[in-house]
Amino acid sequence: MKQIKKYEFRMMLPVVQRKLKSFTSDEMNELSETILNIGDVQKHNTNVKASMSDWYLHMHNPLVKKLCDKAINIVETIHPTSFNPPKFYTRKCWGAVYGEGDFTAVHNHTPNVYSWCFYVCMPKGSSPLVFPEADLTIQPNEKDIIIFSGLARHSVPPCQVN
Repeated sequence: MKQIKKYEFRMMLPVVQRKLKSFTSDEMNELSETILNIGDVQKHNTNVKASMSDWYLHMHNPLVKKLCDKAINIVETIHPTSFNPPKFYTRKCWGAVYGEGDFTAVHNHTPNVYSWCFYVCMPKGSSPLVFPEADLTIQPNEKDIIIFSGLARHSVPPCQVN
């Protein structure tokens, strides 16, 4: 069997942080309640060591589907134009609630082209989103969406608040 050669590529990858002002306070409350009420379906068995919903929250919650559609709209504006543009869609979407000590291990979302996080509630002292290879730490605020390359390794350090 022929050995696979590996090379390190240093490349610029997009990271976009925007506030989604179109979500009302009622919708934000509904999103929060939905995710809280689902509980820890994943039982801390993923990279997310926090309370996490199933992988397909967008398929059974219209408000989460609306959020996914907003993310796709942003992706379509930042993706380089070409003669054969891709058709973007949501493959998986889940919710997570971080309590004190909860974290997310470093990982990426390959083979997905883009990934994103939306922040429903960010109490003072909440953990940031970290991109270790870029030496980038983003402290999001409520209603922020952060869109990034699926290749980008990212994590969330242990939460200091409950």
